[in-house]
Amino acid sequence: MYKSRTQIIRLAALVALLLVSFGCTAEMKKSRALARAESYFKAGEYDQAKIEYLKVLRLDPANAVAYARCGAMWADEGVPLRAGAFLLKARELAPKDLDNRYKLALVFLRTGQPNEAFKEATEILKQAPDNGPALALLAETSITPEQIQTAEQE
Repeated sequence: MYKSRTQIIRLAALVALLLVSFGCTAEMKKSRALARAESYFKAGEYDQAKIEYLKVLRLDPANAVAYARCGAMWADEGVPLRAGAFLLKARELAPKDLDNRYKLALVFLRTGQPNEAFKEATEILKQAPDNGPALALLAETSITPEQIQTAEQE
């Protein structure tokens, strides 16, 4: 009887060890989904990339890269309102991501919000004074005399 109990305990320990070693953690799932998403994104397969990035966001709702990439894809596809929601969240999570901020400024411009685009361009130039695209956007979105003066100074 003692041997059978010991064998059962060993078998249970072996099963537990196997489950732990073959089970997927949320972090592993997120890493795989992110790698697939990046691969699809770089290949221009946006529909597949969006699916994978949304999986990443389900596992990690604070993933700034996934938000930025989704926003970039929607913007590239000409859907600025949907892009804006993702790009705003990405800006909130990663305010120093200047590429994302530039895309957000373009979305603001496309949706008839030149003042918001001007603000984004200004913020980009505070962090990177030699950013040519942001400088051009600043000049393009300058409407008020104060904004024109700011653009001229930059």
